[in-house]
Amino acid sequence: GEKSTCKECPIGKFGASLGLSACAPCPAGWYQDSLAQGLCKKCPIGKFSAEEGSDSCTECEAGTSNPVSEAVACSDCEAGEFSATGAATCVTCESGKYSPSPKSVKCTECNPGEHAVASGSSTCTSCLAGKYSGSSGSTSCAICKGGEFSAVGSSSCDTCAEGKASSPQSETCNSCTPGKYALTGASSCTDCRPGEFSAASESASC
Repeated sequence: GEKSTCKECPIGKFGASLGLSACAPCPAGWYQDSLAQGLCKKCPIGKFSAEEGSDSCTECEAGTSNPVSEAVACSDCEAGEFSATGAATCVTCESGKYSPSPKSVKCTECNPGEHAVASGSSTCTSCLAGKYSGSSGSTSCAICKGGEFSAVGSSSCDTCAEGKASSPQSETCNSCTPGKYALTGASSCTDCRPGEFSAASESASC
């Protein structure tokens, strides 16, 4: 009859000693992609193997990461972070950008009228009344000048109408009182000169 011979351990398994009757599966977090091996290989950072007997490791999906070898799973990135496929670590969103939920694959720029001062933001903050941000990805809000005003979350400042005035960082313009007047975009109301008057409020002239 035929003589029995020893067989090679298949991929995903190993035989560590002499005289084995069977090969053992590589443990989870390890793999073996070659035949007849006495050891398994560690899954590298950014990859994992969830089950024993693996012949390869799987890359961490985008939005997750794994900083250690021999991993059996990857960890979700937190809100304010993101990652691409096969990441060892999640990347913090830079200021002016945000990611609102865990497992984000990118950070999004804040809209005009909003800002994110700190890196790692999960939300953007609306600009306060009297301030504005005119572009996407702002890290701060600018102050509206005297003669201008803005509501909360504004992407620009509006100009005070004639007969009204405002100081810097104002939410509204104030009406000029009788005896005063203002042209469009005034930062203060001007007194009528001697010999002139304005009987009504919000006058554009005397």
